[in-house]
Amino acid sequence: MPTIFTHAIVGYGLARLVTSSFQVRDQYGLLSAVLPVIPDLDALLMPWIPYSHPLGHRGFSHSLFFAGVLALGASHFPSKTVPVFSSGWLGLVLFYWGITVSHGVLDAMTDGGLGIAFFAPFDNTRYFLPFRPIPVAPLGISSFFSSRGLQVFWIEFALFWFFALAMIVWSWESLPLQKVLGSLLILAGIIAWGWRIRQLHRSFHL
Repeated sequence: MPTIFTHAIVGYGLARLVTSSFQVRDQYGLLSAVLPVIPDLDALLMPWIPYSHPLGHRGFSHSLFFAGVLALGASHFPSKTVPVFSSGWLGLVLFYWGITVSHGVLDAMTDGGLGIAFFAPFDNTRYFLPFRPIPVAPLGISSFFSSRGLQVFWIEFALFWFFALAMIVWSWESLPLQKVLGSLLILAGIIAWGWRIRQLHRSFHL
């Protein structure tokens, strides 16, 4: 799985891309960073629930259905003034659903572990995406700070953080050289993807 830091920055970056009114202190911004992390709480149950179980890691909590339930619940916290079933409320639910689903999509791009049960609880089949450039992150805090964990994080940083930071920069209209900095970050992200694809291509042919 990607690290929780990458899941969080991707969610927050998407929130800033959708609206420039988000601030770090706002509940919208906080929820946008927290919701994509919640599916990995199932890792805490791994000592008791087998990985391949429907409630195991990358199972039900990574599904489209769970993301919908989570989005419906989250929509009530910062939006009490938004009428339920209004267009604004539906947009908020869809946004929260999308950033929560992003967790499973990123996990499906990793090169290890089991796939993602996107259609649980109706179908526990695990899926990966055809292209899997993300090395799977080790579980546990101590493992994260190992050489393997830090290597995984830097690859994630190169592939996703440049784009997420570009989204944040583009939302700061008062930032000097905003468009230049945002464009440079996007360019850095594109270069990082080219580097990773080339790296995977070379290792495949060794």
